[in-house]
Amino acid sequence: MPFGLGKHKNDEPNAPSGDWHDSQQRFKVIVENLQDGVVLFDEQGVIQLINPAAARMAAWTVDEAIGVSVEAVFKMVTAKGEALPDGDNPLKKIFQVGQGLQDDEA
Repeated sequence: MPFGLGKHKNDEPNAPSGDWHDSQQRFKVIVENLQDGVVLFDEQGVIQLINPAAARMAAWTVDEAIGVSVEAVFKMVTAKGEALPDGDNPLKKIFQVGQGLQDDEA
């Protein structure tokens, strides 16, 4: 199942309220109904948005995962169940590179 992760930064503080609300509603409906996992987290790695598909992959509920460190929710381990070294951890790569990664890049 494809999976994407990315950092969220609100760059539209003065967006018109009606247009902004409509856009948010459309975004919410789309993201919540995707079969792919979507996670947005802030610069500290705290989850701001997670859709139901991503929450299921992590065995968390959406409500439980919001406000929690992405590294706590998504435990990255090797096939042997050992923690991935920082150099191989795709979550660490996101923080180093500063942009999202897709599953084929991880």
